[in-house]
Amino acid sequence: MWRNFAKYMNKGPALALVLAAALLSGCASAPVDNNVMPTSDTPSKPAAPVKDAEGKHRYVLALMEKEDWHTAAEELEHLTAARPNLPGPWINLGIVRTMLGDSAAAEAAFKQALDANAGMAEAWNQLGMLYRRTGRLDEARTSYNAGLEQAPDHADLHWNLALLHDRYLPDPALALAHYERYQQLTKSDDAQLQQWIAKLREQVPATEPTKMTAEAKK
Repeated sequence: MWRNFAKYMNKGPALALVLAAALLSGCASAPVDNNVMPTSDTPSKPAAPVKDAEGKHRYVLALMEKEDWHTAAEELEHLTAARPNLPGPWINLGIVRTMLGDSAAAEAAFKQALDANAGMAEAWNQLGMLYRRTGRLDEARTSYNAGLEQAPDHADLHWNLALLHDRYLPDPALALAHYERYQQLTKSDDAQLQQWIAKLREQVPATEPTKMTAEAKK
């Protein structure tokens, strides 16, 4: 059942790139006071004002599309320092830090995005994927469900919860519920997905309806 998981495992970062322009203008619930950890006791030079944050972010997205992670990270550090209340750049900084192999910095960036806007479901999604990749499975589940509280129809959150309960924290009924919700939201006719759903339906007793608990309904 797991042979073809690889092509499905990295849906989140691509979504963040697609949504980045919208995320950039997300409202902030509480501006972050300090964004860049100092490298010495000498106060760092204040970041120059970013007059065209949207234009800067589009440039960063182009760098990410080219997989120029180091340059993208440098640009995003400047942008987040100058405009800490924008959640989108923080999310993409987390993605870039993930690609550079710095899980701690990625986690910090995703949390900064949530400080800027706790309702940003994609930040919860990215944080959950980071936790899943690093083996923090209970925290991954908590993050995904927190995202669904903000956006019950966020398809990738349902997908990631389905994977989590299918492979890592086995619960066939919950996995089935989230796969089916993902299929409903995306109107997917993917043959592999249909096969997984069919296999899970065989595992869930007919007397036990699909486990649409409060968690799965979100």
